Amino acid sequence: MKKLYSVVLVVLFYLNASAQILNLPPRQSNALSGKQFEATISSPSLSLTTRENMIYTQVSTGNVPDFYRHLKSVASSAVINSQTQTVVYYVIPDMLAIGHDTDYFLCPMSPMLATKIGNLTGCTLPTRKMVDDIWTTATVKLAPQPIPPSSQMSTVPVFATHDSMVWTQRQPLLAAHPLGELVSGDKKDVVISNLIYSTANRVCIYGWIQTNGSPIQPLTNVHADTYMDYSHGIRLVQDTCMLDGTTVTTIQNVLESSTLNPILSDEGTISQPWYPYFATSTNEQLADDLQMLIYPNPSKGKFQVSSFKYQITEIEMYNVCGEKVYQSIIPRINNSIIDLNEMMSGIYFLSLKTEQGIITQKLIINK
Repeated sequence: MKKLYSVVLVVLFYLNASAQILNLPPRQSNALSGKQFEATISSPSLSLTTRENMIYTQVSTGNVPDFYRHLKSVASSAVINSQTQTVVYYVIPDMLAIGHDTDYFLCPMSPMLATKIGNLTGCTLPTRKMVDDIWTTATVKLAPQPIPPSSQMSTVPVFATHDSMVWTQRQPLLAAHPLGELVSGDKKDVVISNLIYSTANRVCIYGWIQTNGSPIQPLTNVHADTYMDYSHGIRLVQDTCMLDGTTVTTIQNVLESSTLNPILSDEGTISQPWYPYFATSTNEQLADDLQMLIYPNPSKGKFQVSSFKYQITEIEMYNVCGEKVYQSIIPRINNSIIDLNEMMSGIYFLSLKTEQGIITQKLIINK
C-alpha cells in the first residue's frame, strides 16, 4: 500500500505542479510587443549572434504570450514486446514566439539557441514521430502557406510577412478555437534526429504537415546549423514526461533507451538527443578537427579529456539548466585529468575551447 501511495503522489505531483506550465518569469507590462521586437532585429547589418542574443534575452525575461505558458498534453505510443506503451508529454501550444497574446512574433532561430532556451526552461525539441503525433492531437490544423523561394526568405522582413499570413489565417478560428489550443501546420519543426551528428554542424527540419496529414518537408539535414528561413519553427517540449501513467521519466531517457525509443522515435535509439549549442564555428570541418574524448563516461567524477588535433585553452561545464558549474583556464594542452568528485550525479555538458573553436559533449556523472 505504501508503494502504491508513493506512485500516486508522484503522478499527482507531475500532473499538478510545474509539469504543465512553461518555466519562465511573468511577462512584464512594459515588455516589447511582437511588432516592436521585430523592428529591433530587422536591420540587415545585425549579426546572427547579436540577433540570437536579443531573442534569448526576451524569452529568458518572460516576454512570451501568456497563452504559451499553459502546455498541452500529447500521447505517443508504440508496441514493445507485444505490449502497448505510452508516453504523455507536454508541449507549447504553438511555435515559440515573442510578444503578447494578440501581437506576437514567431521566431525562427538556430538549433543551438533553441537548445539553450530548452535548457533554460527544462524543455527539449520533438522528434519526427513526435511532430506527427502533435499534429494528430492538434485541434487547430492550419494549412501551410509557403512563400516562393528567394534570396530574402532567411531575412526578418520575410519572417514578419509570414507571421502576418499565419495570424490572418488564425483569426477567423479564434471563436471556436481560442488562443492556447494546440496548433500545427504553420511552420516546419526543428527536430531531434540521429542526422544531427551524421554530418558536422547541421540543422534537422521536418514537417509543415498539410491538412491531409502529409508533410511538405521530409526529414532533412541539408542546411548548416546557422541557416534558418521563415518556415522554421521551434516547438518546446517539456523534458519531464510520464511513461505508462505511472513512471516519471524524461524525453531524453526514452530516446536513449534501447527498448523504449520506439515510443518517441522512428529512427531507433537517438544516443545524442540534443544540439551542441556551444558550437560557434561556421567551418563545417571544425567539429571533425576538434574531436574530443571523455573517458570514462559515465564517470564517478574523475575523468580525462583529450582533443586530438588542437590544444585546449579552457574547459567549462554546464548543468542541464544551462548554468555554468565549472571553469578552468589552463595552459595549452592536448589532454587533462579533471577531478570533480564534489559534483552531484547527473547529466552535464563539457565545453572545450581551443584557439580554433569550441566543441561540446555530454558527460554523465554517476556515483
